[in-house]
Amino acid sequence: MGNQFKVGDLAVIIGYDHLPSNQGRGCELIAKLVPGEVIDHPNDSAIEMQYCEGDEPRWLVRGDSIENNSDDPVDAGLDLILERYLMPLGGDLEPDQQKQREAEPCA
Repeated sequence: MGNQFKVGDLAVIIGYDHLPSNQGRGCELIAKLVPGEVIDHPNDSAIEMQYCEGDEPRWLVRGDSIENNSDDPVDAGLDLILERYLMPLGGDLEPDQQKQREAEPCA
């Protein structure tokens, strides 16, 4: 069962493939990147970042407590996380659940 994440969603990191210290930390989803994709760096638009590690897409996430393997301060609070290691926080109900809740009488 895949999640339907979108940019701006909040999530908690529930696993890891390279940095165990981020497990359990909250984050915001910034961009979904596929191997080889190049985007403007979210902390400095003068820099481009390229993602080419592995063969699976990853979410670029941001959070105050997020650590990464970079010594560059411009990368502070950012990491790339496989989608299977993210769990949505709060968020929207499935469409059927939303319809059911709207039909329930208020107490």
